[in-house]
Amino acid sequence: MYTTGDRETISTNWLAKLESVVKFLGTKQFLAGENVTYVDFYFWEFLELVDFTSEGKVYTDYPVLKEYH
Repeated sequence: MYTTGDRETISTNWLAKLESVVKFLGTKQFLAGENVTYVDFYFWEFLELVDFTSEGKVYTDYPVLKEYH
């Protein structure tokens, strides 16, 4: 699926999986504690990819991620 170039399918799958991360993040500033860690950097890069494939829909569906990003 990820090698087919089907942007809509990829985007839909990633957006669905982000819900649990958004719930975990809640109102926290960082994913793994009080300070930024490598996990936050990996997640930031992942959000860049999801933003590209979803054409910005990720931030419409999950506005808290825009604040995180």
